[in-house]
Amino acid sequence: MSCGTSLLSGAGNQSAGFPDPFLDMASLVMPKNSKDILDLSERLWMRNGTYRMAAGRIVRYFITRVALDGTDPQSQSRLKEFLDNKLGVVENLSLIGDDFMAYGNSLTSVVVPFRRILICSKCHSEMPIDTCDWRFESWGFKAFCHKCKKMTPHSHDDRPERDESRIKVARWAPQQFHILHHFYSQDAQYYWKIPERIRQELARGCPFHVQHTPWEIIQAAHKNQYFKFNPGVVYHMKEQTLAGVDSQGWGVSRMLATFAQSYYVQMLKRYNEALVSDYLAPMRIVTPRMGSGPMDPTMVSSMAQFKGRFMNMVKQHRQDPATWHFMPFPIDYQALGGEVRLTAPELIGQAMDEQLNAVGIPAELYKGTLSLQAMPTALRLFQQTWPQLVSAMNGWLDWAVSGICTHMNWDKPDSVKLEPVTMADDVELRQTWLQLAASNLVSRRTAFAPWQLDPEEEQRKVLEEQAAFKDMQDEMAADMQQRQLSRDAMAGAPPGQAMAPGAPGQAGAAGQGTDQISTVGMTPDEMAAQAEGMAAELVRMPEVERKQQLRAIREQAPVLHSLVTASMQKERSAAGSAGRAALANGEM
Repeated sequence: MSCGTSLLSGAGNQSAGFPDPFLDMASLVMPKNSKDILDLSERLWMRNGTYRMAAGRIVRYFITRVALDGTDPQSQSRLKEFLDNKLGVVENLSLIGDDFMAYGNSLTSVVVPFRRILICSKCHSEMPIDTCDWRFESWGFKAFCHKCKKMTPHSHDDRPERDESRIKVARWAPQQFHILHHFYSQDAQYYWKIPERIRQELARGCPFHVQHTPWEIIQAAHKNQYFKFNPGVVYHMKEQTLAGVDSQGWGVSRMLATFAQSYYVQMLKRYNEALVSDYLAPMRIVTPRMGSGPMDPTMVSSMAQFKGRFMNMVKQHRQDPATWHFMPFPIDYQALGGEVRLTAPELIGQAMDEQLNAVGIPAELYKGTLSLQAMPTALRLFQQTWPQLVSAMNGWLDWAVSGICTHMNWDKPDSVKLEPVTMADDVELRQTWLQLAASNLVSRRTAFAPWQLDPEEEQRKVLEEQAAFKDMQDEMAADMQQRQLSRDAMAGAPPGQAMAPGAPGQAGAAGQGTDQISTVGMTPDEMAAQAEGMAAELVRMPEVERKQQLRAIREQAPVLHSLVTASMQKERSAAGSAGRAALANGEM
């Protein structure tokens, strides 16, 4: 019988296994409730600049031009003008996307304008709140009534206004919200905890806050209660997570899903900061060199005076490095610390790359090191990593435009969404659309959309440009005709009979007789053909007559004159070349 302990006996029932590898330092500081999770997500976003910039680039990569379908061109133009220039849809989508990437949630509302009307409780006269003398006391209005000639209690009436310039987008802090989420229907009710600062401003009757705050919020602040939003007033974009995670209606940020990696990156930065603070720059110490007997400076000199004189010497040296300094005895110099010559940026960079890849941001794409050969496939995979972001922004656009059109009584488009990124960025696809539009296989609106051009607007500009060009030609022709009539009158010609600029009775330019030369309505090809024909006749004329005809053409049609002279030069060059060739062949 052995006296040793058997490996199979399990003596003492003690486990000799390794510790849980998932029980790390990051798991000990993991938040336990929704508010702490949102606060941590905000802190990670504000502290980690690399992730913040990379996530911001992701959001803005998918924000393209807003495409509207299903309304007439005039309504589309008005809605596009409002979204781009008044609502600032690109900027709002960028900020909403930042909230989505940071918190995993984005809570927004479309703020429609209203005007508060005060109604006298005595005579029931009405007056806008911004045109009267009023104050807010004990959660009620008092105003000076011009009919009653005194301060009287007033009731109020909030009336909506259709002023598109005052429509705004409100982004709510997720930490201030409580969500009541139903596990089966997936419906949710949103409750807003009014911040204490706002409640105090309303309680003391701050005119700015009271005038622009909806009365329902004022009542909730008065009763110190949560404010419940009506269905459809708040749009909630959220990052979905696993079905087994009871998120209670909240989204979960990808930064939280990779919290262990974020904690590791922050630990590396923290210890790197400690190394830089204490071990990179050495501490410098100066002491008198020790001697023996009367040669010991500590026995014959005051150390306080030595310190003062030495610090004064250092001060002078910093002001003038070329200054000569003297010491009555030798000194020793020591440097303590400074063991670290290089920090560990490689570790931080590798950890940061791993974190970006973990949340779906390729480090090569962020750094701009993606090769040209791998770019199409990498971009396609990258776009398929973020389908929920594009879907959420398209859903927000449809929700916001629907509410705004209902408030403003506008025609709502059938479809409101961002253009696909591939269509907006693929140059070859753009050219293919243009070719298909030229063959009438697709509409011009579809082909012009990636170029952010409106086909109706561009066609209107083309027609206006052609009309303006024709007006300029007609004006120039009329001016030239008036000048010709003036010259004829000075030469004594009868009215209505034009004379050539040369002697009376000479023929007009190149068989034109005395007819007026005009290029109005001619295409460039027709003008070039006329110039070639006139040049062929002019090169055969005597020099004096040719100059007269050219002068007449220049005064009546300067552009045609340039083409004629160029064609004449071409005729002369061709004739010279033919002559030299004939001479070389012995034909002359």
